[in-house]
Amino acid sequence: MYLKELTLRGFKSFASATTLRFEPGITAVVGPNGSGKSNIVDALTWVMGEQGAKNLRGSSMEDVIFAGTSSRPPLGRAQVSLTVDNIDRTLDIDYTEVTISRTIWRNGGSEYAINGSPCRLLDIQELLSDTGLGQQMHVIVGQGRLDAILKADPSGHRAFIEEAAGILKHRKRKERALRKLANTETNLSRLDDLLGEIRRQLGPLGRQARISRRADSIQISLRDAQARLYAEDACESMKRREALRTELTAVRTQLNAAQHDLARIKVRIEQVEALSSQSSPAMARINQTFHELSRIEERLHALAQLAGERSRSLAGQIVTNFGEDPGILEQRAEELDAQAQDQQRTVSDMRLAFDKATEQRADGEKRLASVRQTLNELRRTTQQRETQIANLRELVVREESAVQLAETRIRDFSGQRETLVRQHDEAERQRQALEQESQAVDDDGGAALDAARETVSRLQDELNAVEARRREVDGRIISLQAKADALKDTLDSRNASGSLERDASLETMGRLTDFIRVAEGWEEGVARALEQFAGAMVVPGREQMLHALKKAKADKLGKAVILTAAPDSASESSHVAAGRLTVARTADAGRSVTPLASLVEPNPDAADPARAGDVADTVRVLLSDVAAVDDVAQAQRVTSGTTGFTRAVTRDGEVVVAGVAAIGGLIALAERPVAGLPQG
Repeated sequence: MYLKELTLRGFKSFASATTLRFEPGITAVVGPNGSGKSNIVDALTWVMGEQGAKNLRGSSMEDVIFAGTSSRPPLGRAQVSLTVDNIDRTLDIDYTEVTISRTIWRNGGSEYAINGSPCRLLDIQELLSDTGLGQQMHVIVGQGRLDAILKADPSGHRAFIEEAAGILKHRKRKERALRKLANTETNLSRLDDLLGEIRRQLGPLGRQARISRRADSIQISLRDAQARLYAEDACESMKRREALRTELTAVRTQLNAAQHDLARIKVRIEQVEALSSQSSPAMARINQTFHELSRIEERLHALAQLAGERSRSLAGQIVTNFGEDPGILEQRAEELDAQAQDQQRTVSDMRLAFDKATEQRADGEKRLASVRQTLNELRRTTQQRETQIANLRELVVREESAVQLAETRIRDFSGQRETLVRQHDEAERQRQALEQESQAVDDDGGAALDAARETVSRLQDELNAVEARRREVDGRIISLQAKADALKDTLDSRNASGSLERDASLETMGRLTDFIRVAEGWEEGVARALEQFAGAMVVPGREQMLHALKKAKADKLGKAVILTAAPDSASESSHVAAGRLTVARTADAGRSVTPLASLVEPNPDAADPARAGDVADTVRVLLSDVAAVDDVAQAQRVTSGTTGFTRAVTRDGEVVVAGVAAIGGLIALAERPVAGLPQG
């Protein structure tokens, strides 16, 4: 086992990604003071789990992140990856190469990973404990550490011996086990206290429960007794009501008979009066009959008064004994019957409502089952997308490994090429020596010269073959690196854009390519000038842009490229760019230099032409310092002069910056923008 590779990104003085490769044996790192030699040792200590900032020559853990310079801004995170060769299976893990990585952000967050899989610090310490590597191990002897070892007391010597004997890891495990036991004992003590308190509360709670149960039984008995009393009173009242109804019916019958007799007598009187006019002798009899009838009337009247008094007496008895009038009782009975009918109707309505609610519940359960099924499908889709992302990341890792392998092969081929060059030089010297000797020897020397020439030709062919293989490997390296960068950008952009497009608060409007149109033939040039903004996501305003950046940073979504419309500033910059056209023509000896911004127009097929115009103005702001030229030579002259253009781009996408830097050559497919720009 040996350290194979160390990669630093944003760690202390290593702002850019730096990879150090080690071979078996001793590797020495030399350099002047302040070049970062100690930072490499600190990176090894830090990636193996060091938690003390003082041991890393800093005041806080944020000091390990690149703090920036006068020409470069500070970075937001630091990452160190250590690759260990594990062919001999010294590490207890089923990999021939083990990569341990540690990342820290300025907001305080950090994470560890083994071969790209997130893990805990304890997992790394356990993995390295059997190898003598890791935190608190003395395999790294820093500045002043040797003097501390030599002046250590007996306890320090014991620690060194235990570390060498492999006892330290078992001591740490024992300490962790003892801490767990102490925590368990503390929890048990607290549990005993809680159980004692609960037992003390059980007695009063039991008494309260018994009292409550007794009170419930008493209330039930009381309700039963009251119900029986009310039932008996109701039965007696119904019997009395029936008796009173019978007596009342008899009195009414007698009254009706008396009234019938009275009516018959009145009719008789009328008949007698009619006869009195016919016969006076009969008047006496009639008068006598009248007097008799008067006495009968008085007697009937007295009988009627007696019946009325008895009726009033009976009515008084009913009021005194039962408290209510039979009519009131009948009215209440009718009300109770009506209420019973209402209750029956209510029960019927409730049953209908219950049936309807049951049907609604069944429908709801069906909908819930459908929603659950949809949710499961969405989860499966999410898992599939996560699997695809994981596969893409694995592909990126494999491509990076292929790039590293290709670089290793390049170095090997370079060594072989140098060897062949030396052999070629030596053969050339031999050939020259043989040519000189051939002038002084006979025809036998010609055969030696021919053999030397054949050797030189064979070596030249081998050298040409090695050169061809080197060029092929260089091309493959460039292709693989471009593909890896494109895959990485695609993953970052897809993760960020996909999450941001689903955020309703951003009100995303689409991609930049949906709003602009480029003059024919200049699509590649505009895409190269816009760089990462060629596939930007468009939002309505600056607030949405700031919100998108904050969300992408907070949720760690990766790179987010956002573009917003700014009509005022864009219009002003467009006027400035248009004004540069005349200056550029004068400065370039009369040759036409067109601002690249003038080749960008709003997309006439856009859903909102006004918004497309605003987006086109924003793109013109981004391209306000870019000139569109015919060739690289003109681009050099335009950007080196006083035309006001700092960048110039050709139709083929070759970019010249300030006359001192340029980007050109063959542009790999993977380096092209993800979203193509529409042509005019």
